[in-house]
Amino acid sequence: MEEGLQYFAMLSEENEVKGVLSIENKNCMDSEGLMQEEIGIQYLNRIAGEVPWKMSSTGISSEDDLGLEFRGNRAGIGMLYLENVCTMGVGSTDIFIGKQPYPSWSISPERAKWVSPHGDPPTHLYESNYAVAQMNGNKIFYDFHWDEEAYQKDNDYGWKVAIEDRTKSQVEWKHLPVSSWKGKDNSS
Repeated sequence: MEEGLQYFAMLSEENEVKGVLSIENKNCMDSEGLMQEEIGIQYLNRIAGEVPWKMSSTGISSEDDLGLEFRGNRAGIGMLYLENVCTMGVGSTDIFIGKQPYPSWSISPERAKWVSPHGDPPTHLYESNYAVAQMNGNKIFYDFHWDEEAYQKDNDYGWKVAIEDRTKSQVEWKHLPVSSWKGKDNSS
């Protein structure tokens, strides 16, 4: 018998995760030693009450696996459980995912995560998502943010970057039209 824990999400009627419980693997196994979600749910119904339960993954092994776990992500309080979603390279699957951050964002077809209509921020224009650059001996910091209002006014916009020069204690916000960077590689 495999030792360890399985994680189950307790769901509201709206499929929002209200809690996550761990139970020993032995409480999820059939007589042949195979892991069965339904057996775990029956066990939880006996000890914690009859509410909707869904098995979650036990965790990710690396940042590269984020959004690719069993049901997309490990369930967490406040996340949503969605059924029949086209993501993770399959036509229909069930996932745990955070709440939609902006109305224009959709679920990635490759990973169980929300993505902007323009994809990830254009960090290749700078150094990283929270980048530090040396300019004339000064440290310049860059921090990217999504501007839903700008996107709704003109779909060429969305990502903006805060450019902070800490030697001058000033922050400049710059909108980045997608036409100015989309399709450019890291050498741009």
